Amino acid sequence: MLNTGKYIAVLMLLVGSLNLISGEAKNIKLSVYNGWKDSVIIEVPEAEVEAAIVPAIGGRIMRYELYGDNPLYENRNASGQTYENVGQIFFVGGYQCDLGPEIRDTPASPILWLGKWDVKGIKEHSVILASQPDNSVGVQMEKEIVVDMETGELGIVQRIINISNKEITTSHWDRTFCKSGGFIVIPLSRSSKLAAGWSMRHKIQDKYIYDGVNPSAPNVKIYGRLLVAKAEGVPLKIGADTDAGWIAYVLNTTVFVKYFPVERGGNYPDSGNNVFAYMDDRIVEFGPVSAQENLKAGEKYDFPEKWSLIQLNEPANDFKKAKSAADKIPPSPFSK
Repeated sequence: MLNTGKYIAVLMLLVGSLNLISGEAKNIKLSVYNGWKDSVIIEVPEAEVEAAIVPAIGGRIMRYELYGDNPLYENRNASGQTYENVGQIFFVGGYQCDLGPEIRDTPASPILWLGKWDVKGIKEHSVILASQPDNSVGVQMEKEIVVDMETGELGIVQRIINISNKEITTSHWDRTFCKSGGFIVIPLSRSSKLAAGWSMRHKIQDKYIYDGVNPSAPNVKIYGRLLVAKAEGVPLKIGADTDAGWIAYVLNTTVFVKYFPVERGGNYPDSGNNVFAYMDDRIVEFGPVSAQENLKAGEKYDFPEKWSLIQLNEPANDFKKAKSAADKIPPSPFSK
């Protein structure tokens, strides 16, 4: 299993440990956000960054903006709705962590995905949230979110807790929905187990498979070891087994980077991919996934990420500019 202990210092971003401390937090407040009460608003005026976390709809992040530009997709038709008052799963957008892998027999869990989460603790630099336990899948989930008050970077620890009395097999699946029209950027591995270095999802009969031998799409271009995909057009989902520890989305003048640890020799079940990106004319869904793990009763499985927003001097409105934007992305802190 991935030893996340050595990564905690990275995610704390030099702002201290995550203790369950409540009280005055001048940079973090509870407010109403698009009709959802008791949402957590994080403001970083020094970096012109703001984030909004909504416990009422799965503890998801609905806003992570730089200079007022939020790349995350927000379904305004869903404002104020909750799983409890709607009674069924509905599309909201934003960021949420799901149970993986994608191609699995595990049933969907609306309690974890869209149900009400509790705020367990708030301090000046961090928020801790917890889902309700879902006995149908034997899991409870938590998120620890830390903000760097100088840069606006976020550290996120996603946690799966086995609350059942038996062993379960699971993984973390970061599902972050953004506005379409930008460019997905993925650094490809020189030692990729995929013949093409990347893969594309196809549906054959009623099953999904990933083709890593001859993937091809008109809106995907390869520049050496860098994949750049224009997020528009007919629905398309791609993946890769990157060893660089990051995936990015370039939208206008904002580069949204997700850093994550890569587990060497880990069991990545969806054809070995550890990053994915879905795109169409409306939305982009992108993010990393963790390796799959067997959890005994009572065990926990953490998967950390670091988020960063980079401001460009001009919009990246073509493939070459998106490729150049990738040059501004620093190496993953998890590879140190």
